Formats: sequence, structure tokens, C-alpha cells
Amino acid sequence: LKIQNGKKTIEPDNDGEAIGLIIKSFDGKKTINLDENSIKISIQGSAYTSFDNNINLIEKFITEINEFISSVNRILIRKINIVEFERTEEAEEAPLFLLNYLINNNLVGGFASFNPETTLNQMSSLSLLENKYFLNLKYGLNSPNNILEDNTKHIILDIEHGNSNNINRDNILEEFSILNKNIFDIFMWSITDEFKSILDKQNVEL
Repeated sequence: LKIQNGKKTIEPDNDGEAIGLIIKSFDGKKTINLDENSIKISIQGSAYTSFDNNINLIEKFITEINEFISSVNRILIRKINIVEFERTEEAEEAPLFLLNYLINNNLVGGFASFNPETTLNQMSSLSLLENKYFLNLKYGLNSPNNILEDNTKHIILDIEHGNSNNINRDNILEEFSILNKNIFDIFMWSITDEFKSILDKQNVEL
């Protein structure tokens, strides 16, 4: 990104190779990656409170690059939900129990009980496509450090939902809102009533 005489331009480097721009917040939890083919906005951990509280970041950025973009041919939102816990010797079956306690049995009901001392990851995935809308859903148990001796475990519900239609720039924010609403519905279907009750008691904003 080059600013000269008040004008913004995007130019290749001297070698003619694709260039990129990375913008980070002070704490590094909000990142914008920009190159000649894509724009990626990442909001991690506690920096993400709710879609409504972060849509202004997307809106401001779209306004800044408005003169460069007339439409996009693909748009998506990905939300990775993680529940972290510690496995203990006294409760070796806790990971599978928690998975079934938190995630819809229609998704994890067929998960086998493997030896927790030798199982690093136990993930499944589901991909759907309908009228240019796509969904990639991944869920299961994960060892974040990929070490058997580490008792830290994650239950993951990874939801990626998007539209591969050509979308006019004036409709980008509206499309984001549609995708976010769909993801909320998918999330609520994917978890158990017990998990919903926990979130409600913790006043978690989704």
C-alpha cells in the first residue's frame, strides 16, 4: 500500500512479485492481512466479544479500500470455539464425556472411546454446499501441543461458512450479517442444552 500526494495505490514490488500488507493491533489480537488476491481480518481470543462489537472494524476497513474494490467473488466467516480443560489420571474418560456433554450427540455420538494415553487428536468434519453457500464444520478433541504427556486438551467446534457468489461491495456488510446469523444457528444446533445453560449462566455474548 503506497500513499503519495494524498492518493492511495497498491503496487507490486520491484521484482513484480505479489505484495502483502499486515496490520496488527497493539496487543496483536486483531490482524488485517492484505494482498492482491484477498483480505483476511483475524480477531483472536478475548479481543472477540461479539459480531456486533467487531463489525465496525470491517466497515471502517472496507471504507478505506472502497476505491480499489467493486466486488468480491468469495466471502466467509470462520469461528473457532475452544473449550480447554486438563485431563487427570483419576478421570481418564473425561475428554470423551465432556465432548458428549457439550457437543450435539448427532455429531459426536459415533465417537469411539480410544485409549486416552495414546490418543492425540480425535476430530471429524462435515462439508456442505448449497446454492453457492458452503459450510465446513470440524469438531472433536485436540491436543494443542501435540504431546501425549501434556494433559491440556481442547474441545473444538470450528465453523467456517461462506458465499462463493460475486458480491457487490455495497452488499458486503449485509452478507457478513447473513453469514454470522447462519453461524449462530449452526453453533446453537451443534451444542447441547447443557452447554447452552452454562453459556447463559456465564452471560456469554455470542
